[in-house]
Amino acid sequence: MKIETLSISNFRGITDVRLENLGNMVIIAGQNGSGKSCIFDAIRLLKSLYGGYQANEWQQWMGEFQISLTNRASDFALMMNDVTRELRVSCDFRLANEERAYIQSHADELLRDEISDYANRTLVSAIDTGTDPKGSDLASLLFTAIENSAARLEKARTKHLSKNALIEQAEKINAKYVEGLANGTWTSIFRGRDVLKRFAGKHAPSISYEVFRNLVLSKMKDDGYRPEGMESVVKKILTS
Repeated sequence: MKIETLSISNFRGITDVRLENLGNMVIIAGQNGSGKSCIFDAIRLLKSLYGGYQANEWQQWMGEFQISLTNRASDFALMMNDVTRELRVSCDFRLANEERAYIQSHADELLRDEISDYANRTLVSAIDTGTDPKGSDLASLLFTAIENSAARLEKARTKHLSKNALIEQAEKINAKYVEGLANGTWTSIFRGRDVLKRFAGKHAPSISYEVFRNLVLSKMKDDGYRPEGMESVVKKILTS
């Protein structure tokens, strides 16, 4: 993926800037305080909103600049160069032919995973064995809950999981994939885990995805590479 055009208006230290016809290497030079880092902060913000590597990545970006959605709206003024103007960040990017071909060639596998998840969620949501905690006849209450669940399962099977319904759902998912590849929103549609699994299956078929993933993580550790947001995720895991 390659960014070809970048436009930034009223973002932090930047009034207006537009970069066009970007090559494979871009050098940004300027005096201290001229807004060089603001360009990269804007790209990071756009990436986190458009298709971050993890859930709520944009909230982590906000946290870096002490912007909280639970506080006053005036906090957002920290993002702006002029609070009376609109803040806007946009870019045009292009997928390499190899990237597009790889995603398209694996769309069927991604479709299979997603429609299976859809079916599982539909079935699980129909089951509820909860009973009234104040009830005294537990066996009767549980039997009624199971009967109701069975009725909901049958309704889900005939309405949402019939052959025609599944075909329609598959067509919707496939259309979403095709549209995402065409307009660039694929980064928020295809999960990084799924792409890495397919990559490992094609280029390292002799080892499992889990082993391949661990090798990548081990290499990141050895090289001291820390992706943006990783520290906050680790802290959240350790404190949960």
